[in-house]
Amino acid sequence: MLFNSKNQLQRAVKLLHLKIASEYFVIKSTKKLWRLVFRRVEQGCRFRLTSFNDKHTNMWNVGRYIKEHTCDRGTCRDGHFNLDVEMIANVLRVDIEKMPRFPIKDCQTSVLKAYGISISRRKAYLSRKRDIEKSMVLGRVLLPSCRGSWKL
Repeated sequence: MLFNSKNQLQRAVKLLHLKIASEYFVIKSTKKLWRLVFRRVEQGCRFRLTSFNDKHTNMWNVGRYIKEHTCDRGTCRDGHFNLDVEMIANVLRVDIEKMPRFPIKDCQTSVLKAYGISISRRKAYLSRKRDIEKSMVLGRVLLPSCRGSWKL
């Protein structure tokens, strides 16, 4: 599989692991290489993913991908290690634009519907805060362009 950028590759891997409810961690990350293993590697799990930046095509290529898990994966209903604030903020963006004071409980429900994973109140609060901050930055960028049309 080929990806245009490392960020695109990371997002695809994150979404896949949220969908199959398994957690991973990165063991090596450089400008040319990205390697990760399953979170329960100490149990002898064989899951591995290695990707590299191909110098000829300048695209990220998934080189070694061992899908099989030889451990008990369990469930991760109570939060996911790889579900970060940025991904949660992307889910909440539409709701926050409609209602800036979107309740924390509703944030948690939206993420549960989107990913099937319940998150803590703290993660929901931080995600809502990040999304509001991004909206304010976008508002500041748009504000000077319409300022000339206002009559003071």
